[in-house]
Amino acid sequence: MLTANELAAISSDVPDLCQIGTSILVPFRACRLVEPTVAWINDRWFAERGLLTHIDGALRRRVCDWMLNSFAITAVAERQTPSDIEQAVLGQADRYGSSSGTSPHGGSGRVATVGRFQVKGVGRTPLVGAGVPWIHSHGVASMREAVYEAIMGEIFNAELPFGSIPVIAIVDAGVTLGHGDGHSSLDRRALIVRPAVLRPAHLQRAAQFVPANASSELGPGTDAKRTYEAIRSVASLSGETLARLRLPLSLADYCKRLVSQAAYADALRLYSGGLFSSNVSLDGAVLDFGVGRAVDDWSRYQPHAHADGFGGDVARIAHMAETIKFYSRKASAHERPWFVGEVEVAHLRAQYDLALSEIFGRMWGDELVDEQSQSVIRAATRTYFDLKQKVRRRERWDGRLVKAPWVYDFLIYQRNDSLNSNGSAEGTLLKTVRDTLRNAVSPSPHLKGHSWRTAVRCFKPRSELNREALDQRVQSLSTCAESPLAEGLGSLIADVTCKARRWWFGVPREVSVSDQHVSYGCTALHGISNIHGGELLWLEGIVSSGRLVWGNRILDDVVIQAISPKIAGRMWRGMVNGRIECELLSWCLGLAHRDVYGNPPDWW
Repeated sequence: MLTANELAAISSDVPDLCQIGTSILVPFRACRLVEPTVAWINDRWFAERGLLTHIDGALRRRVCDWMLNSFAITAVAERQTPSDIEQAVLGQADRYGSSSGTSPHGGSGRVATVGRFQVKGVGRTPLVGAGVPWIHSHGVASMREAVYEAIMGEIFNAELPFGSIPVIAIVDAGVTLGHGDGHSSLDRRALIVRPAVLRPAHLQRAAQFVPANASSELGPGTDAKRTYEAIRSVASLSGETLARLRLPLSLADYCKRLVSQAAYADALRLYSGGLFSSNVSLDGAVLDFGVGRAVDDWSRYQPHAHADGFGGDVARIAHMAETIKFYSRKASAHERPWFVGEVEVAHLRAQYDLALSEIFGRMWGDELVDEQSQSVIRAATRTYFDLKQKVRRRERWDGRLVKAPWVYDFLIYQRNDSLNSNGSAEGTLLKTVRDTLRNAVSPSPHLKGHSWRTAVRCFKPRSELNREALDQRVQSLSTCAESPLAEGLGSLIADVTCKARRWWFGVPREVSVSDQHVSYGCTALHGISNIHGGELLWLEGIVSSGRLVWGNRILDDVVIQAISPKIAGRMWRGMVNGRIECELLSWCLGLAHRDVYGNPPDWW
């Protein structure tokens, strides 16, 4: 088990939902699973908090024991009697509402809160609404869903400015899933462990929630009390507590965070399913990727018939703020600093447009050109984005999307003679960018190569995140008797996360990335200097209780001297020029896949 200091290290910046109100958590009966095992641990997350689980085997075993002892539980069906329950425990589900107030559930329908952590897939909680179809009320999670959540959580956490609420462990429940018709499948049941989450939905009503068991304790009156307690609790948080939990200083500041998240996600084609009030935390992080996708282009992908799809988050954010302001007045907290200040749609839209324009430019490497050229490149990209957004796309019944034209294909396969004649939106965009770069003022003699490589990396579809292919790989691992599931899942998650990464915030403009490697949340980017054309190696690693870590190694003084890293929070960054002498850095280069992005074609 973990020591008190270790528990404090991994939970110090996680909210305690018990302190948000007396009625936010609803108890329910649960019991321990008979044969659970830990299928995966998020070594990156633990390392950032000082626990090197991928290096210290004994520590890893203690973390696994803590996981199983704390989170390997399942809800008990109402028909079961106490004599049927082995090792009975108490579960707690958190209550929350929605911006529309029409959610059939009263909060977490399959998530139990245990201390400062939550476990998803425990079964039906008392917050499942009456009359909800089985597919939305069974309360469990498959191993396929758990793996996808883990991978998407790592990608979103790395590439969005305010990150994600990551999966920190996956527990194999030791049983297969049952279906509504009473039959079971080959899908393994999983439990998804993550830090506890304070959501904006906690500040909203679930006005139309009707408990499945008709409990008066969960009726409209207690729901109102729960909402107003949560609002007053947030209003009373001190500046120190807000800083410790990384929370914004006001609702207006919070909306700015979400707008920034939306802009980066849209530009990088990462769709969580929509920034609804129940799918984001109060610090701005994204969570729950049940319908999340890495979409191939900028079309208005729409997984829900009842809600606007990809690209429609600004209106959602504004509506969320409007309802929270409304409930803050009901709670007599609207004059408290956290809730003071108007949040207008037009203002949010302007912030979104500005953030989107900036990242559009960086996707072309335009930080190396003059301001006038930047304006042309960003405007042309925005025109193309808006054109693609007019196309609404729904998945077919088999979960696939029909292939649509996309700028990446033209970057890779276009010929010079057709660029001027095809008349497509993609060809028009590429010609505008290319011609602007040719006439731009730049300090770099390698501008065109840098811009092309950056664009290829950023516009390249993330085929590694194809959900159907991932499901098949997980299913194969789950039914393989030759090797432990944990070994296969760890390799799968690491491999997909490495290949699907496209964006790094800290890379300086003098580095033109040609290939990449990611290991345990650390990065090695091999590149070319935009100044002198020589080879560069950009490294990002983890600061773990004062130790500098890359991959499964702790840096020694020789390596640190060679890198001269700069520390920023839980990360260190450094760049190496020329020949690589020390063992660690040679190893990093050996892992990288050379010439992933290559060199631009002649027409560029």
